[in-house]
Amino acid sequence: MPKFLYEVKKSPTEAIRGVLVADTKNAAIQKMDRLGYCGVSIDEEGAVSNDVVDKRPHFFDRVSLKNVTNFTRQLSDLLESGLTIVKALDILRNQTENKRLKNIIADIRDFCIGGNSLSSALARHPRVFSDLYVSMARSGEIGGALESILKRLSEFNKKQLEIQTRIRTALAYPILMSIVGCATIIVLLTFVMPKMMVMFGDLGQALPLPTQILLGISYIVMNYWWAVIGAFFVIAMSVMKIYKTEEGRLAIDLLKLKLPL
Repeated sequence: MPKFLYEVKKSPTEAIRGVLVADTKNAAIQKMDRLGYCGVSIDEEGAVSNDVVDKRPHFFDRVSLKNVTNFTRQLSDLLESGLTIVKALDILRNQTENKRLKNIIADIRDFCIGGNSLSSALARHPRVFSDLYVSMARSGEIGGALESILKRLSEFNKKQLEIQTRIRTALAYPILMSIVGCATIIVLLTFVMPKMMVMFGDLGQALPLPTQILLGISYIVMNYWWAVIGAFFVIAMSVMKIYKTEEGRLAIDLLKLKLPL
């Protein structure tokens, strides 16, 4: 029979830790409830905690907007059918294939078992659930209309997903052409222009200013390519760092709104 490591609150200031033998984790939680304790955490002995698993790079098992949309819709349907939040989250955790989302749902479920609200549990994962999502869930809890609010959030995310799909489809061809254009320019600057520089040097004639500028750019790319790559990297990192600040994000967003596109 498996053993479970638990931590419960005996009082607001006193916590108790120990080992409990039970058939399943739900059975262990029910034993704690019968004893009158408020569970903080209950994990099977030897199992990897959700917090540790969820510290992997977000590149792997990324939670997409589609995953969040499906989770929201299914949670709304389960709550509407009369299930409790904990039971609904338990069902969704078992059905979810995305490993990271499965760990997040488990964390939300355990946090709710500890007597916390669903919105507070969602707020623990800001990379997956936005501030708008958490605020809407909180308003649904206060107004007693959590099921309908989650359904509206699901519809909103679905429309947002459709817009993102349209934008990506519309930008696929321009992005491809931009990549081809940049590759063509690099080939011209690194292979074609050096040969033309030799030819122009043999002629010994004064070159127009645009041609001189183009030859100068070719010379810089050929001889100082490492500096060009470094400058591009520094600029990109600086923009990302500025965008993480509230003032920088506001300034960049205002600039986006003023662009003709």
